Amino acid sequence: MKNILFIQPTITHRAGIDIAIMPIIKFLSERDYKVYTLSIYEKYKDIESVNNGAINFTIGEDLNKINSKYKIINYCNKFYKMFNRSYFIYKVVQENNIDFVISSGDGIIISTFLAGFVMRRKLKMYAYIHENLKNINSINRFILKYILTRFHKVVSVSDGLNESMINIKYRDKFIVIENCLDYKNIKINKSLNIKKEKKIFLAIGRLEDIKGYYYLIMAFSQAVLEMDSSNLKENIELQILGEGNERNNLEQLIKELKMQDHVKLMGQKDNVFEYLENAYAFVNCSKTETFGISLLEAMYMQVPVIINNCDFGPREICGTGIQPHIFAYGILCDKENVNSLKQAILNMCRDNLYKNLNLEKEKERAEYYAIENIINKWLKILAL
Repeated sequence: MKNILFIQPTITHRAGIDIAIMPIIKFLSERDYKVYTLSIYEKYKDIESVNNGAINFTIGEDLNKINSKYKIINYCNKFYKMFNRSYFIYKVVQENNIDFVISSGDGIIISTFLAGFVMRRKLKMYAYIHENLKNINSINRFILKYILTRFHKVVSVSDGLNESMINIKYRDKFIVIENCLDYKNIKINKSLNIKKEKKIFLAIGRLEDIKGYYYLIMAFSQAVLEMDSSNLKENIELQILGEGNERNNLEQLIKELKMQDHVKLMGQKDNVFEYLENAYAFVNCSKTETFGISLLEAMYMQVPVIINNCDFGPREICGTGIQPHIFAYGILCDKENVNSLKQAILNMCRDNLYKNLNLEKEKERAEYYAIENIINKWLKILAL
């Protein structure tokens, strides 16, 4: 039996990588692997109840710790965390005879490399990339440029992300394994009792600037004001599921636009499928998105989609090309463009367009990313 250690920022915060990694962990745990997970930020009490088929560890760093105003203190804290993580990883690997380490996140990948560097044992290390390297700090980006080729494999979650960082000299080390979902275990509780005549546009993701919710709320507000039908105006709503640092700013924007009756910040929800079941359309308006787990969830539930023409994920999943247009089951619009997003919302409200969308094709595309299809790619590299 081989022992695998997955290292990632969290396993319970329902970020995209959390959702995508769970079915992989469960699948491998039921086969010829002993799976361990190491979370950087959670407390032990948060992971004790997680039923993921793995033995869970956590370092327990403070996710919300505020940086000091003094740069030298920040640098000292970063170096301390890096070496503390490396030591923790070293201990877990040594004490549990780990054969494979799969690390997610730039800082975690660097710490894993340091831990592996000092070990006197055969260990296969995989870097699992799910973030655009342009979005990480310049120091970590510089370090990753030199250490990624030292890993056994560098796994990206999309073709575009892989091509953006590939090192031609070591091309065989860079591969794509898309995120996946375990559709068989989706649970829907139709207890929300939403009136079907209500057109709910749904967005899912943490309330952070990178998710583009400022543009979405502005666009939705303008769309509502331009609607001719008073009945439609009264029965259209934007719901955003998630929490984050931008909540106060977004609440203020909603108030300024007088959209309190039309735009709702719903908070974090454990089961998004209950809300997707009642959604009229799904909107992904991220400025950048390397994949898009919530988009897959919406597609599986056959909810028409509006996506941004951002780098990588959404347009790759939907196979839309790069020019804004209406496609088989949704609309592709310009990135960070309020007018384009507004027009997409208005178009989605047109019955002659909406009723002709191919939702069967949408679900079929989502099922391509089922765990049963993606897991073979993991098994292949773990067998090397």
